[in-house]
Amino acid sequence: MKILSWKGLWVILGIGWMMMVVHMDGVTGEGFSFPNWEGRRSRLYPEYGPLACNGGLERRLGTGTGSIRWVDWTRYVGRKGVAPGKVVKIRCGDAVVVTKGMDIHVGGLEVDGLLWFKGGRGTNVKIRVGYVVVQGVLLVGNPHSGYRGSLTFSMKPSGEHVVFRPDGAVEGVGRSAFAVVGGRVELYGMPGGASCVQHSWTKLKKTVRPRDRTIQVPTNVAQCWNPGHEVVISSGDGVWSHAEQRKIVRISQKGSTSTITLDRPLVYGHPGLNEKVVSRGRVIRMASEVALLTRNVRIVGENIDRYLSGHFIITSTPRKHVVEGVEFVNLGQQGVLGRYACHFHLCRYARGSRVRGISVHHTKQRGLVIHGTNELLVEYNVFYLVTGHTIFLEDGSEIGNKIIGNVMIATKNATKQINKDGVLESDNAVSSVWISNPDNLITKNVIGGSEHYGYWIEILDEVRAPSNLFPEARGVKPGRIPLRKFFNNEAHSVKVNAFNTFVNGYQPPETAVIEDFFAWRSGRGVYYAFSANIVIRNSVFVSDAGQFAVYWDRTRNCEIHDSLIIGRTDIIGGNIISDDPNLNGDWCGTETALQLHPTEPKGLQGGGYRFVNVTFDKFRNCPRVDGRRPIEIRGSKFDKKFNAFMTSSTVVEGIRFLDIDDGYRMTPYYPKVLNRWWVSHIVICTRSPRAGSNGEFLVWPEQALLPPRKIRCSYRANEVNYLCKNICYRTIGIEVQISASLASSISVRLRRQSDGATYVMASNHKSASGRVPFFANLIAGERYKVEYLLRGSPYQPTKAYVSLDDGAFPSCAGAIQLEFPQTSSSQTTFSGKSIRYNCRGGSVSSSKLPLTGSGCSSSSSHVRFLVLPPSASAHVVTVSKVNSPRSLGSCGGPNSCKLPSNWKSVKVSKSRF
Repeated sequence: MKILSWKGLWVILGIGWMMMVVHMDGVTGEGFSFPNWEGRRSRLYPEYGPLACNGGLERRLGTGTGSIRWVDWTRYVGRKGVAPGKVVKIRCGDAVVVTKGMDIHVGGLEVDGLLWFKGGRGTNVKIRVGYVVVQGVLLVGNPHSGYRGSLTFSMKPSGEHVVFRPDGAVEGVGRSAFAVVGGRVELYGMPGGASCVQHSWTKLKKTVRPRDRTIQVPTNVAQCWNPGHEVVISSGDGVWSHAEQRKIVRISQKGSTSTITLDRPLVYGHPGLNEKVVSRGRVIRMASEVALLTRNVRIVGENIDRYLSGHFIITSTPRKHVVEGVEFVNLGQQGVLGRYACHFHLCRYARGSRVRGISVHHTKQRGLVIHGTNELLVEYNVFYLVTGHTIFLEDGSEIGNKIIGNVMIATKNATKQINKDGVLESDNAVSSVWISNPDNLITKNVIGGSEHYGYWIEILDEVRAPSNLFPEARGVKPGRIPLRKFFNNEAHSVKVNAFNTFVNGYQPPETAVIEDFFAWRSGRGVYYAFSANIVIRNSVFVSDAGQFAVYWDRTRNCEIHDSLIIGRTDIIGGNIISDDPNLNGDWCGTETALQLHPTEPKGLQGGGYRFVNVTFDKFRNCPRVDGRRPIEIRGSKFDKKFNAFMTSSTVVEGIRFLDIDDGYRMTPYYPKVLNRWWVSHIVICTRSPRAGSNGEFLVWPEQALLPPRKIRCSYRANEVNYLCKNICYRTIGIEVQISASLASSISVRLRRQSDGATYVMASNHKSASGRVPFFANLIAGERYKVEYLLRGSPYQPTKAYVSLDDGAFPSCAGAIQLEFPQTSSSQTTFSGKSIRYNCRGGSVSSSKLPLTGSGCSSSSSHVRFLVLPPSASAHVVTVSKVNSPRSLGSCGGPNSCKLPSNWKSVKVSKSRF
């Protein structure tokens, strides 16, 4: 005892920064207040570190548990055991091992030293406890065989707990908390040991019907799953909540197939891997998941009230933690910030830490929250009936995390929302994976049912507090970070969107690739909003029982390559799924496979959409709503005055339509109801221009100028459009600066000089900048005169802005010549890939400034802009001319013609789009 007393004195006198844990039984509120609490919390918190008095023990522990002299728990707490309600403290420098079963009720457990639950056959331990705080080391089981026996921490209702940080500030760790602060945990609780972690879930091998009690899975799980264990089978009928939890009664193995007998019959049918859809030789299998919920180590929350129970948190401790094969049940505190079922909080770089094979189910708030923590491995975990976001990357600073091979089943909306910095969190519109920073690896995951969204990329404009205080996160813009890897993921039975970028959208600086994505029986497969530069590649969408396979809303530069979209399946028809007749029969998407709500182009920079080698199959006899078709182009339903626009660089190549009633169907949507949204300017490329050549375009006569008669186009009566070959369309945009009162009265008329054909661009939409946008698709190689009209009469705006879209066709042959009216009070700004300009009637000038060339004359009120193929850097040119025209005079050479004094400013800036 003298040695222990000496150590205790050394800790008090020599280690002034050592943390203290305070147990406040009298505090029953959701928070706790201290003097200067907010002031202290506003600073960047110092990280917790290991206690110095454990240094020797931890070093020896690194060579194995056998190098440490352990004291048995019974001897450590005394022969009489622990009095009910007492706080048990493992003192710093002590090493205690639990080798026998016990059932105790304690007020709290404070681990400042080393505590090891060794486990063994029949070693069943249950600890009912108000709080657990680990500042030392907590070990459970071992890395190879896990924990044999059972260990349960039952977190009873208790008051708020706080810890003192090394800088003297205080931090609350919450009510009924299992908190790691400066310490380290290694928890191994997987039944069957480490080799069973990868068998935490599998697919259903054979379809089961309602009232079946036997299921089969295609893997050998008999060594890992045992009678008495709980399993869950995910929904397979498109209804997120039709997952079913059952207990294993018997399990047998034959070859690689495990046959499992359940304690109760199933209510719903679930598809197995024996079901398949074949399209052009490609086999698609849709099957429910079967996941093991039971673990040998459990942390269970007892209800404080309907919304609150215990929670697990590792806070500000960047050490190597292992949480493997642990079952988290009924944890989380709904509506309370920072109180989640399993939470890595501000651990910064957690390289070497891992969360594997855990089971998180029936939670009150969220599943696994990764907050201000990087490089964490999250693998082979099971989540079921999680309330709120399931896997949640919180602040936008989280990078390098590996989210691999997890299954999330029946994610539920929360009813009480978290208020973070005055903003309500989005758990009432839940997602199974919420991604706030794209620089993470996400692969081989499956979502088997969600009440709202599946994968939600909700990219933040900037890193949120408190993670923004970290030096590595300051000034970081998550929306400008490339996507690291998102491939080979699956989602089904998601009520709204299986993959979602709403609300903020995602516009990475370089192309983000969503690869090998499989979405089936969900409301929508992919929903992009306010996004750009995203490519879907080698993916499959089965849109049966849903609205849309792919839905792009106010996006640009989005593409689909080498993918398959299926409209209907005959899988598990009849009364196999359910006794509910609404869930039976042939499954067929009730709406459109692919729908576009184009956005107002941002200066037309970067081009439009691209669909290459995409197959649409099995849409025959599918019900139609308002005459919708497999591919549909619409205006935005969010702004009924919005005039949606498709640039000429929208490409549709190698599209196949198989087993479809009307054959080739790709059309804009013309609603019969007035004052609804509409689409304009539809020109679609079906063969991209090659180097030095033209391409093929579909043209809707109501939407764009048809080519001159010298170019032959074939009319397609069933599509009400023309197929025009060997031409090149280009898209221009003109924004007019005008007062709000006149915005709905102005239009722009284009007159083709070769044949006098006219096209009037109308707009009833005014952007936030005060500019009224107009867009048109024009044939290259022609000259057009631009005229502004106000209530049908000629009008000259004060300022106009002109832009060109060449994003998809860098080699499209031909140029567009545009003549714009100019007066002393008028100014035109042009942005595009490359331009040349001169006075009307004069020769073409150089594309570089200052103005060069010979024979220029400004005798006319028009200045001609000649838009050339994009072979040079982009120029933004502002030219304004005075009232009294004067000749530019002659130039002594091709580069000696100077800008005359009667011209005002010429401004050049370079950029690339």
